[in-house]
Amino acid sequence: MTNCFRPLVLALAVVGNLPAEEEIPKVLRFSQPMISLSAVEGVPSHGAELIVENTGKTEFALTPVLAGEDATAFTVDPPELVIGPGKKETLRVFMHPGRGSGRYAASLDFAEGFIPVEGVGLKAFEGKNEPPFKQIVDTLGIPVNVGGDELELDTAAATIGDSLPVSRFRGIEGRKVRVTPVARFSPLGEVSFGIVTKDDNLIEWGTLSDSTEKRPDNHQSLFPEFKGGDVAVEIDAPAEPFAFYMNGHQYVSFTDQALNSGAPIAHTGRIYPVKAFQGVAKENAYLIAFEEAKNGDYQDAVFLIENVTVE
Repeated sequence: MTNCFRPLVLALAVVGNLPAEEEIPKVLRFSQPMISLSAVEGVPSHGAELIVENTGKTEFALTPVLAGEDATAFTVDPPELVIGPGKKETLRVFMHPGRGSGRYAASLDFAEGFIPVEGVGLKAFEGKNEPPFKQIVDTLGIPVNVGGDELELDTAAATIGDSLPVSRFRGIEGRKVRVTPVARFSPLGEVSFGIVTKDDNLIEWGTLSDSTEKRPDNHQSLFPEFKGGDVAVEIDAPAEPFAFYMNGHQYVSFTDQALNSGAPIAHTGRIYPVKAFQGVAKENAYLIAFEEAKNGDYQDAVFLIENVTVE
């Protein structure tokens, strides 16, 4: 088994999805079993946090080491830490792509086990530097066929890969709908999104912020921030089925293709089932992938929507 994929098997074992090849001591708990990053060469990475909890009764010293073929493309801070009994400490992992655009893989090794670190690197902003949708879902640990490995996908077919022939969602009673932007590779500028009600009214649920000094790559990154800094929203769903829309730079993209007025392509939104995300099993979860131009990369804005079923 290669360095690229063996860590993911172990990470899944941590959350109980697969039998463990090597047991990580129960004294340590990790906030997530996988780290997914993106970065543009020469642009500061926003990084990812990994919270480590010591559930034991004695002090625990950690010296995480990055390993694997792309280990030099990542750094971890702090390089050493001591966690008191019953305490939590935070590690931050950053990406520094050095071989241009593409997918990067490494692992964050501890004496007790390791966690996979996956990344998509960009040589520069936009255009052909952007990662194909396939690289994005692989880096996020989503086992799904998006319809091809290339950057430009089919915009005319009713479905591609594992995409579903559905257009609307329905919320699960008693649960809030959770929406997390997991990728955005589009031009600069704010991008709003929301739902379309039964009467075709558009209700805004949030806005992805423009790139800023704090997040210079927010328009070309995994896990882009909302305006205001939030990383997800939780909202009560309407009683009736609803579609999703994204107000892009050229037109409004919809999951309901009957609403695509003015778009030069037949399908501006695709819906995919999500069975796992960053090593964690998922139920009632889907990816919404939007195209805002006409090349069919379907990664201008990608959202993970949870606590819904499809109509």
